Amino acid sequence: MLHPDGTAGENLPLFTSTLQSYAKGNGRIEGRPIVDALGKAGFEQQHMQVSFDRTKTDLIADSIFVSVRFGHDCLVGQVLTDTRAVYAEQAAALGPKRNLCLIGDTRPIDW
Repeated sequence: MLHPDGTAGENLPLFTSTLQSYAKGNGRIEGRPIVDALGKAGFEQQHMQVSFDRTKTDLIADSIFVSVRFGHDCLVGQVLTDTRAVYAEQAAALGPKRNLCLIGDTRPIDW
């Protein structure tokens, strides 16, 4: 169950289990459906970041990174595209305003 007013640590179990459930399914390992799965679990898209599905040379990404920010802390997950393995952890937010969870270019979440 999501704890909307809770900490990142309190929401890590749901974040992890949501990613694991998605990875066990038959859907492709892509950013949009992963974000959608987290949204269905109650996480707010406006606090998410997600990596691109394809590399700059148009190859399928080796993994998808996704994050959800809770104040100055983040839940960061990685789903490997070939093995569907899931890794998730809590980490401090980054940047001068401590409002970023993933470094570099991320995909706009505009759906």
